[in-house]
Amino acid sequence: MLAPQEYDLKDFIMSVDEDVRGSFAESVQTLQGLVFILDDNIELAKQQFQSVLEKTDNPMSKTSSQIYLLQVALMEGDNKKAEEYASIRGVKSFLSIKTADMQVIQAWYQFKVKKDVVQTHKAMKIARQKMNSSRMLRDEKIYYQNWLAELEKELTEGV
Repeated sequence: MLAPQEYDLKDFIMSVDEDVRGSFAESVQTLQGLVFILDDNIELAKQQFQSVLEKTDNPMSKTSSQIYLLQVALMEGDNKKAEEYASIRGVKSFLSIKTADMQVIQAWYQFKVKKDVVQTHKAMKIARQKMNSSRMLRDEKIYYQNWLAELEKELTEGV
C-alpha cells in the first residue's frame, strides 16, 4: 500500500464468524476490535478482544488482544486492570516498540498508572516523531493523534 493515509482500517475488515479459528481469523477479529476502539465503541472492543483471548493459543493473538485491552482499561480509567495487562511480558515488549500507536499507549500508561511525568513526556516525544512517518491508516492515525492531543491537554491543565 503506497499511501496508507488515504485508507481507513475499516475498509479492510471483513466479518469473521466467531467460531472460526486460526491466526488469520484471530488477527482479523483483533483488527475488528481496534476498529471498535476507533469508532469509540469501547464495550464491543473489549468483548472482541476478550473473545480472541479466551479462544486462542497463538502467542501473537494473545499479546495483540492484551495490548488493546490495556488501551481499553486506560480509556475506562481502570488503572488496576491496566497495570495487570502492562505487567504481562509480551505487552511490555509491545510497549517498548517505537511506533506512534504503541508510544501513545505507553504515554497514557505512564501518565495514568505510573504517574511518571518524565516517562510520559519521553513516550509522547517518540509518538510525535513517529506520527509523520507512520504507516498507520488514516482512521488509526487520526485517532492516535487525537488521543495524544488529549493527553497533552491533560498534562497542560494538570489534571
